[in-house]
Amino acid sequence: MEEHQEHQEQQQQQSQKPARRASRFQFSLRGLFWLTAGVAVLCSVAFAMPDWAAVPLMLLLTLALPGVSVVLLTHGGPDQRAFAIGAIFPACAIFVIGAGGLLAVFSSFSGGLAGALVDEDAANPIRIFFLGGLLTTIVCGLLSLGVDRAIGRGRGKKRW
Repeated sequence: MEEHQEHQEQQQQQSQKPARRASRFQFSLRGLFWLTAGVAVLCSVAFAMPDWAAVPLMLLLTLALPGVSVVLLTHGGPDQRAFAIGAIFPACAIFVIGAGGLLAVFSSFSGGLAGALVDEDAANPIRIFFLGGLLTTIVCGLLSLGVDRAIGRGRGKKRW
């Protein structure tokens, strides 16, 4: 009889233990592969490619940032939408500046593709603009996601 009561008390104590929270930073092997490949391609474009190929490619990538934000905003889950809301304004600002730069770069290609932007004085500010714009977009998206999580998680309201 006493053993049965002890066993029941142990079961009650185990059921009263708080549930262990899952770690937020869990990644699949496929996700880590894509992240590594993306960072490698980004570093290749930003640092290793010759100026005549990297500058137009970087400016074209700045034109894609608002499109990616809009797709996340319309088709993503709650976290992706919160990120996209914060990232869409700097992405659009970078889009406008990058579009003007892209027009200037392509108008200078009349003398041939290889000779257009070999000059470091013209290419380095564009590389800095690209990396700074990408970093600004990511930071603004993460800030928006952090604010959304801080405000919306504990209320029990349906989001979006």
